[in-house]
Amino acid sequence: MAVGIAVGIGLFELALIGAVLVVLFQGFLGTLTGWLPATLYNPQRGYTLTLTTEDGGLTMIRLKQAFAEHDIRYKLLEYDARVGKQDGLIKLTLMVEAAASLTTEQLTQLVFREGIRSATWAEEA
Repeated sequence: MAVGIAVGIGLFELALIGAVLVVLFQGFLGTLTGWLPATLYNPQRGYTLTLTTEDGGLTMIRLKQAFAEHDIRYKLLEYDARVGKQDGLIKLTLMVEAAASLTTEQLTQLVFREGIRSATWAEEA
């Protein structure tokens, strides 16, 4: 905004210097975040995870262990045992916050264990 004001009042040199400094500062901060340890700077990404499983209790225990090992936060939103009454399936819906560096493929490999029939990830905006 200051660069625009400087241009508006005719201080083109000041506007050019300001624009260059802003670009350099943003570039420096972008590079700096790559050097910081994950404990200090760890951007997170939010997902809604929907699982269909044969044993809800055992699945929750396994998820809790796997998420704790990878510093992933979660919250159980829905536990629905009515989904597949005839075939005994249970639907679990969780809100998951994981490191932005983890892909949904890596997360699926982490949660997809014995007894789980399907896993669906929806990224939160």
